[in-house]
Amino acid sequence: MADLNATVNAVTDRIRARSAATRRHYLQRVEAAIENGPVRKALSCTNQAHAFAAFPELEKQLLFGMQKPIIAIVSAYNDMLSAHQPLDAFPEIIRQATREVDAVAQFAGGVPAMSVALSDRTIKPGHFSVKQEQDDAHNRT
Repeated sequence: MADLNATVNAVTDRIRARSAATRRHYLQRVEAAIENGPVRKALSCTNQAHAFAAFPELEKQLLFGMQKPIIAIVSAYNDMLSAHQPLDAFPEIIRQATREVDAVAQFAGGVPAMSVALSDRTIKPGHFSVKQEQDDAHNRT
């Protein structure tokens, strides 16, 4: 492996030093969580059924055993941005990788990739974008 750039190495060392106490606390919490087992053990049967419903049957069986980890997938993928298109395939890649290590993964949510301020405009059925809304308003005048 190539040597780390000196500046990157110095910054990394400062981050390690600055975060040592909080990282130690975080790692203690991780160890405690491992010892206590999955929080889902405390869920009622109805909540477990709801949480597991979308999983394939084999994965449901793993989850009912309460020993296998669930990896939450959070992505910035959306259909609106072409630059995000490569992210489309990642949830299934992650799911397959977790199956290979005897765990399961579930898409837990996305993050907004962009926002549009509409001010006092109303989005109406049939309008596909703010630009179209503006064009339609212009054509009405």
